Amino acid sequence: MVFVGDIAVPREARASLPSTAGYFGTSSVIANLEGAILDRSVEPQGTSLYNDHAVIEYLRENNFRLLSLANNHIVDIDGSPRATIRVLREHGILTCGAGDSLDEASRPVLLEEREGAVAFIGFGWDTIGCRIASADRAGVNPFALDSVLDGIKKAKENFPGKPIVLLMHWNYELEIYPQPMHRQIAQMAVDRGVSAVVGCHSHCVQGIELYKGCPIVYGLGNWFLPEGMIFGRNLRFPDFALRQLAFEWIPSTQEMRCHWFSYNRGTRSLDFEQSEALQDSRSVAKLTPFVGMGHREYVQWFKLHRRKKLLLPIYKDCRSRRINRLKDLWVKGRHLLISAALAANWKAELR
Repeated sequence: MVFVGDIAVPREARASLPSTAGYFGTSSVIANLEGAILDRSVEPQGTSLYNDHAVIEYLRENNFRLLSLANNHIVDIDGSPRATIRVLREHGILTCGAGDSLDEASRPVLLEEREGAVAFIGFGWDTIGCRIASADRAGVNPFALDSVLDGIKKAKENFPGKPIVLLMHWNYELEIYPQPMHRQIAQMAVDRGVSAVVGCHSHCVQGIELYKGCPIVYGLGNWFLPEGMIFGRNLRFPDFALRQLAFEWIPSTQEMRCHWFSYNRGTRSLDFEQSEALQDSRSVAKLTPFVGMGHREYVQWFKLHRRKKLLLPIYKDCRSRRINRLKDLWVKGRHLLISAALAANWKAELR
C-alpha cells in the first residue's frame, strides 16, 4: 500500500491531477481528503478548501482505496461529512476519521488487501481547527491520548490479529519536525500494538522513524493542493514545501520505499523525481536527525530546531493535560484572529 498526503482539488485545477499509473502498480493508495466533495450544483464560497466532484473519477482510476476525513476542512462547507462519505462508498472507496457522530468518526475500518486485511483509524487535532464529533454532532475523531488508546483497543476487538494503522492530522502548518507530544503518542501507540502511524497537515514532508521496527511517518506533504488564485485566495507555499512524498509499505514483509515528487508551478502538476528504499534515503535521514532520541532529549532538541516559533507553544507531554488545554486556548485564539483577517481580505477583494 502507498500513502500520499493532502488532496484538495478546486474546479480551476481539476485537469492537472497527478496520475499514479506507472509508479505504484496495483498497490492500494491511501490519502487525506482535505475537504468535502462538492455536488456539481454547489458554488463554493469564501476561503474554504473543498474537492470538485471530478476528484471521484481520479480517485477510482488511480486505485485510491481509503481516505482519511479527519481534518480541519471536512466540514468547512457542508456541516456534515455524510454526503462525501456516501459518494465515496458508492464508488468503492472507504473512509475513516469523520462522521455524523463520535461513534461513526472513531470507528475502525478494515481494508482488504491481497496480502491480508489492515485496520485503519483516523484522528484530527482540534488545536489546528478540526471540529471534534460528539454523540450528536458531526465532526472528526479527536487526536488525544485517551482517544488513540481507545481506538487501538476497539480495533483489536473488532479485527483481532490484523495490523493497525493510525492516520493522524496533527502539528502546525509548515512545521518540519514533529511536536514532542505527537512523537510521544505515536510511540505509545506502537507500544500498544499499532503497526504504523502516518501523519498529515503540515503541508510539507517531515521525517520518518522506525520505532520497534514500525514506521512513524510524521508528514507526507501535499499530494495535490495546487497554487494560484484558488479557494478564494492567492495560495502559494514556500519552496521547501513543493516536494511531496508517497510512502510505500508492505506490512507482510516490512518493505518500505519512498517515492519522491515535486510540484511544478509552471504546469501546476507533480513531476516524478525518484524511488528509493527507506533505508537508503538521504532525504529522510536529513529530515529526521533526531532518530533514536529519548523523549526528554527530543524536547530540548525541538526547542532549538523547530521552524514555527512565533507565538506558538511547544506541546511537550501528553500527560500535562491542564497545561495543554491552556496552550490550546492560545493557539485557537491566534487561529481565529488569522481567519478573521483572511475573511476580511477576501471580502475586500470582492468589492
